[in-house]
Amino acid sequence: YSKDKEQLSAKSIYYIGMAYYMKEEDDRCIQMMNLSIEKDSTESDPHFIKGVTLNYSGKFTEAIKSFEAAIKIYAGKSDYYSGLGDAYLGLENYDNALLAYQESTKKENPIDRPFTMIPQILSAQGKNKEALEAFYLAKANISKEGTSYTTVLYNIGLFELLQSNYDKAEAVFKELTELYPEDYPTYSKLI
Repeated sequence: YSKDKEQLSAKSIYYIGMAYYMKEEDDRCIQMMNLSIEKDSTESDPHFIKGVTLNYSGKFTEAIKSFEAAIKIYAGKSDYYSGLGDAYLGLENYDNALLAYQESTKKENPIDRPFTMIPQILSAQGKNKEALEAFYLAKANISKEGTSYTTVLYNIGLFELLQSNYDKAEAVFKELTELYPEDYPTYSKLI
């Protein structure tokens, strides 16, 4: 269908771009997203997918423009702000990354990623108390089925352990070993 792309609607071109995205053919994906945007610049998703693809390609400054365009069209999606946070993080602009991730958590049905990235940035900035609070916030808000939950629990345990809050660390490490009985590094921390 991409051969006849000139005759297709913006939405159809977007779906062709998504096929390239799924096949990890980044250049073709961006080409299709650009064409979709050219045909209808009022749709936010092509801007977002273009931004995600640019992030994967390490073109963070360009990605920021795409995420900002998506947000300008529709500011209600958590993943748009999370993608923007990823782009700023790629540029090592931690303050703007933090702001984007925080905004992402305020959207309806927020995704897990910003909840896990906020404490990591705070920790990297040496704000350990705030990082621990953010890890607890992440624990309360992310899916318990994913690996992110495991990472959050482990980090809470480590932070509590480092602050000599042994009872709190023990409770978290026990929860983690109950979820994943074969997680031997956690057992060593628990011991």
